Amino acid sequence: MLRRQAKYDEAEPLYRRALAIQEMVHGPGHSIVANTLDNFAPVLSGQGEHSEAELLCRRALTMIETARRRDHPQVAVTLNNLAGLLQHQDKYDEAEPLYRRALSIEEEVYGPDHPSVACILNNLAILLDGQERYDKAEPLYRRALAIGEAVHGPDHPEVANMLNNLIMVLMNQGKRDEAESLYRRTLATEEAVHGSDHPEVASTLYKLAILLDKLERCDEAEPLYRRALAIEEAVHGSDHPE
Repeated sequence: MLRRQAKYDEAEPLYRRALAIQEMVHGPGHSIVANTLDNFAPVLSGQGEHSEAELLCRRALTMIETARRRDHPQVAVTLNNLAGLLQHQDKYDEAEPLYRRALSIEEEVYGPDHPSVACILNNLAILLDGQERYDKAEPLYRRALAIGEAVHGPDHPEVANMLNNLIMVLMNQGKRDEAESLYRRTLATEEAVHGSDHPEVASTLYKLAILLDKLERCDEAEPLYRRALAIEEAVHGSDHPE
């Protein structure tokens, strides 16, 4: 719970105490210990202790592979977590094969259209996107989005996030017509979910306005800028950095 609230300084000693108890009761190689290591690593990463977090994830991976099997679903979870830690340290060449291995396990265990598969697809696409491998990232974003829509429906906040990822990769490839269409769809979703005066709506209005501005459609961009500005002023006050 503390980890989810980013209260890492409070969470850390509790994880360390839990680990000490589990290692004493079950032994240092038990899968329960591995699960706690896996959960503890993001806390250390959140504190900037990326190297120690990576070591914990690697230890957890070895333990889970030994205690269970190399294609167990928990192995995929740990591979995904370790890949994320490596990605955060810009170790892209090490992270990519871990994401791909995790994806292969998840697809084999759950099938190609499971939400867990969509999560790893999205993570791998973000990695490729960050390396400017847009043509490789785009189909992964599209597949993750299709799964998200099938599972959650088109108006779910997670689907809106997936749409935004796809939009950005389209923008980076100069596919502005499709990007505009998806921005307008995202805007409609956010207005349906959050209401017309939510900061998320303002953010999408602003991004759409920038796109229209770049397309020299200034008469369409201006009212969107104005509406985004009005929402931000209402939410944050007129002197806020936003």
